Amino acid sequence: MDQSLNSFPSRAPLLHRLRPARRTAFNRMFAAVYFCAILVLLYLHALKLIHSTTFTSFIISLSFLVSDTFLAFLRFTRQCFLMTIVYRNEYLENLDKTLLLKKSSSDFPALDVFICTADPYKEPPMRLVSTVLSAMAYDYLTENISIYVSDDGESQEHILQQITLHVPLIQRRFRKYTKA
Repeated sequence: MDQSLNSFPSRAPLLHRLRPARRTAFNRMFAAVYFCAILVLLYLHALKLIHSTTFTSFIISLSFLVSDTFLAFLRFTRQCFLMTIVYRNEYLENLDKTLLLKKSSSDFPALDVFICTADPYKEPPMRLVSTVLSAMAYDYLTENISIYVSDDGESQEHILQQITLHVPLIQRRFRKYTKA
């Protein structure tokens, strides 16, 4: 199963290949058997709960039913990731060939990166700097990428003001520097 996400003509070389894992069918069968076993277990807990004779046995059966229901939920949320495991192979040597097919930088769309911070304790300055440097290190044409940082200093009013008023103004003001 080869899939290509490139939107170039058919003459462009393949940039990546996506293939499913060989154990996908086994994982799905195992999930089905596990699901049936959990249904039987929950059914038995419900029967014990209905036929409990004392208050203590009712509470114990109810606690088992609730805990097993919670653990089943955790198991199924984990199993969702194992249902379709895929492997990707990137062909970086074909990237240069593909870029040579592009005529000019106008073939690449403009990319705006907005980095907004709210709380300096949850988002320390070093993490912000690391995020900005990572965004600046994108392997993209410099005339087509713009990076904006908004640091509001924990003010809720400032957040609303930045979003509603300043972002379009800042974008227009900085846009003239990004176009060559």
